[in-house]
Parts: sequence; structure tokens; C-alpha cells
Amino acid sequence: MVRKSLGFLLVLAAASTGAGAMTAAPERPAGCRVVDAGKLPAAVGGGEALCRAIEKAVSARNPGLHYSAEVKVLSPSRLLAKLVAGGHALPEQNFAVSDRDLNAVMIDRFAQSIAEALAGSTGR
Repeated sequence: MVRKSLGFLLVLAAASTGAGAMTAAPERPAGCRVVDAGKLPAAVGGGEALCRAIEKAVSARNPGLHYSAEVKVLSPSRLLAKLVAGGHALPEQNFAVSDRDLNAVMIDRFAQSIAEALAGSTGR
């Protein structure tokens, strides 16, 4: 009887200490999400093109960086990005064009500014 109780306690102790933590999913290396992509001008190529530009700029400047970017399209000429690197939130990034709508060149500049903002982070 004592052996059965001791065995049960050991199983219970192992379960409560997180012994199954080895099966946890690894941190996602990169991620980009665009909110309200429908507000983007057609010349930009949509939310997928925006994320590809960000991923390209970040990987060129910060290889191996673990980050996430949530980009909100506020208008056809204005973007807001919330960035997280290494589990730490960075200051929001605002990007606007005052005399025209966003285009592919402006998206590349925005992506470079995101990569620059992430450059000093500790997300590796």
C-alpha cells in the first residue's frame, strides 16, 4: 500500500513540476500580421507584399532575429506598427506620407525603418 501511494506521489510531483515542458512549441522566429490591409493602395500589392518587404529587410539587417510585427493600416497613406522582439515590446512605429498614398518605394522605406527599430533589440 505504501509503495502504491509513493508511486502516485512521484507521478503527481513530476506532473506539477512541468516535466512535460519539453514538448512545448518553440518560439516562432518571425511573424508579420497586417490589420485592415484593404485600406492599402493597390500599387502596394496588399498585406502579403507588405509583410514580405518587412521580412526581407529584417532578415538582411538582423539575421536570426525572433520578432513579431503587427501593422495596422490607418489610411492609404499611414501605417502603425507594434513590434515585439525577444518577448519585449518596442515603441510603436508610425509611418506616413503627407503628399500621396503609399507606394512600393514607401513600403520599402517603412520596412527598412522596422528593421532599424529592431536592430538594437535583444530578440535573438
